[in-house]
Amino acid sequence: MSDARSVADIFVDANSGLLMALYGVFFPEFLDRYNSGDGVRLLSAVRDTQTYADHANVHRIDALPAVAAVHYIPRSSSFLIEDHVEERLIAGLSDKRREVREIILQNLVSATLPNLETKKRTLYSEAVIDQAYNMGRSAMDEVGPSLTVPLFTLEFLLNISQLAILQNDRTKSTLALDRIRDLCSVDSRYQFVLRLVRDVHNEKFSLIQGDFYSLPPQSSELLMSWKSSFYSYARDYAGIFGVNRVALCKQLSEVASGRQNETEQNSQSQAAIALPKVIDFIDKFDIRSLIQSANTSRILDAWGSELTTFITDDLSALIGKKRALLEAVGLSEITRKELAFSSLAPFAQYVPKQRLVEASRQYRKEQSGAAGAGALAAAGIYASPASTFVGNASEATVSALFKIMTGKTEEEAELDDNQAAERVADILSDRESRIDAGSYGGVEEEQEAHGNLDLPEDLE
Repeated sequence: MSDARSVADIFVDANSGLLMALYGVFFPEFLDRYNSGDGVRLLSAVRDTQTYADHANVHRIDALPAVAAVHYIPRSSSFLIEDHVEERLIAGLSDKRREVREIILQNLVSATLPNLETKKRTLYSEAVIDQAYNMGRSAMDEVGPSLTVPLFTLEFLLNISQLAILQNDRTKSTLALDRIRDLCSVDSRYQFVLRLVRDVHNEKFSLIQGDFYSLPPQSSELLMSWKSSFYSYARDYAGIFGVNRVALCKQLSEVASGRQNETEQNSQSQAAIALPKVIDFIDKFDIRSLIQSANTSRILDAWGSELTTFITDDLSALIGKKRALLEAVGLSEITRKELAFSSLAPFAQYVPKQRLVEASRQYRKEQSGAAGAGALAAAGIYASPASTFVGNASEATVSALFKIMTGKTEEEAELDDNQAAERVADILSDRESRIDAGSYGGVEEEQEAHGNLDLPEDLE
């Protein structure tokens, strides 16, 4: 979608599957058509028309100019970014509403996931890093029984620290590390949760020799795809965020029902709209099973017995009422086709060109909002020649290539067919980039090692 009104129409109505993909790559056609200053101005103008003032998801429109700034800044040379673009992002990070904060932070996390694209892009300024920290820090004082804003802030800072190291930017890596330390030192009963996320991330996911795939995606994407997290520690890491998502559900339920006082950050009317969406997410992505299967005992202990009681006694009842709760605020459930998006996470790992253009168009055509993985594939989500090829190759070809490239079978690597195909596509895409750059010297060595191969029919 290349016009601001169409971007707003899709963004405001998207259910969780498409929304997380948009957080990962935004609207590539729109980003290509307009420079950063014009794009942010156009989306600000759409917001200012008040067209969506009565929409249940109006907070998304309020966040949209800042979200666009999130995706524009890394694509531009720092001296070409107009001042108002960064100002719009910092203003968005100053918004008091929980959902606006969460939207902008999740986009920042996705935009800073270290990969072959982001390692070459402009880093956010020290002012943006500090404002994100300040928002997460202030949320610790407002937190109640939910840590979503501080946790998204911590994810962003962890990504920035890794990305700055990749770019040899000592100033920003040091700043990010200092802010991580400060955030995890806040005196709070929930301090343990933040420290556990930091420690598990640093122990299990830090970059090792440029291995981007050791790093977790934005936590909402991780929760969507947790069943494919074949390493137990990845599941345990996801479990921390799963417990927090249920804690958010508990908080929203209490505010919406009047059992907990509303705040400027989380009003009763906002909670009534957010609650059924969170319930649907927990139900559709089976977060209860994640909490049961992951090592979450210490996290549950940190939250206290009230949350455990809520999970065992109250959550099922809320799930049973979710359809009525959604209908009451004019929203619909996540569809089966949208659930297919979970297999494509992390969305930010893919080359951005034309990724969601056709999917967005199809999304608008289908009243049920059933865009799904097929539309993404048609739109070019596997955008590089290598990954397009892998998407069309047979299982036999993928298995043969996986063995050649990794020295292991899929069984030895404990990967299913889809995961093996993704790894092959990633390796081939990396080689394409290095060959194009003139920095890949392994072709002759591989020929000597493997000789002439008997290739499956779809490679001949």
